[in-house]
Amino acid sequence: MLVRKNNLKLYELLFLIAFYMYSITFILFGASNIGQLFDTSKLTLVSNVIIISLLVFSFFLKRHKISSWFISGILILLGVVVYIYTKESPFLFLVLFFVTAIDKLKESKILKIDFFIKIFFVLFILILGILNVIPSISSARSALLGSGTRLSFGFTHPNVLGAVFLSLVAEWAYIRKEKVSYIEIILMLFLTVLLNKFVNPRSAVDVSTILIFLLFIMKMPTKKMLSSVLHSRAIIFSYIIGFFLSLYSSINYVGGSNTVWSRLNTLFSGRLDIANFYFTFMNKSWLPQNLPMYEMSGVSVLDNTYIYILLHLGILAVIAFLIITLVVGEDLTKYSDDYGIIIFICFSIFGLMESTAFYPAINIVLIFGRLQEIT
Repeated sequence: MLVRKNNLKLYELLFLIAFYMYSITFILFGASNIGQLFDTSKLTLVSNVIIISLLVFSFFLKRHKISSWFISGILILLGVVVYIYTKESPFLFLVLFFVTAIDKLKESKILKIDFFIKIFFVLFILILGILNVIPSISSARSALLGSGTRLSFGFTHPNVLGAVFLSLVAEWAYIRKEKVSYIEIILMLFLTVLLNKFVNPRSAVDVSTILIFLLFIMKMPTKKMLSSVLHSRAIIFSYIIGFFLSLYSSINYVGGSNTVWSRLNTLFSGRLDIANFYFTFMNKSWLPQNLPMYEMSGVSVLDNTYIYILLHLGILAVIAFLIITLVVGEDLTKYSDDYGIIIFICFSIFGLMESTAFYPAINIVLIFGRLQEIT
């Protein structure tokens, strides 16, 4: 991996300030329940405006090919349209960070800053949640899936805390790479067990376990065998495979007892039934549209990144998302970035079970995975 050692240029500095600000804003105002203590909408808006301004200035300060200007412009326009329609910012930030990405973001020193910023604010929210300063969400897990109460510890939902935890495991894995020790692997596994016991976000726990297991394999003599698999061209299409698997299950799911579909639905905590409901009753639109309430639940819930983007953000958005993953996958395999590829694959799996796999603060590899300018 070739990374330049010279001092930061202005466009790189602006990008990094925006990147760190986004991590703080997401954890404090996006992922936590701190907004239930006081109105955070104005703070969030001001922070988002500053971050967007920094990224726009960073983009204009960097030299681009004409083709890159054109493609980036289309992606940004689509991100703005999605934001205007939905008032949700993750997709807009995904395309902004993607088109302004800098190769220096791959340096461990720079990523460590982001990691420890996230750790500080995650612990801050956890402590306030444990002390009941910030309200927590409590929900019961179905007896079929392991009875017990799930707590969010100050976050908006146990699954959100799980997604943040997974992002931290992934970021630390990328920072440490081949230097990760067996003690660190054991510690990550221990924290995953604790997360499962007290928060029980099954998707994040399952994918974190897969990621940690692959880190362990990368330290074994069988590393070369795994690396040869990781360098396969098929890896580039991980998210496209995830999309078509989600599409197939959403279209063909049939409820009922003692069927393969019902067993899979139970395994995925009812996600297949929910995706089928939305896919059946919603129009397929090129542009964003609102998600209706799920049956009589009174809430909108669709825990699958691929179907969520397709139905809620629109066909154009899911096409853009899949193109972004192709570009990232291409560069990760081109430069034999084994640890980046592992994270890339893990989040493609995570996207089958949660709707946050396209969030820049969660799936960080979609930001720093691209080394070459879009052409």
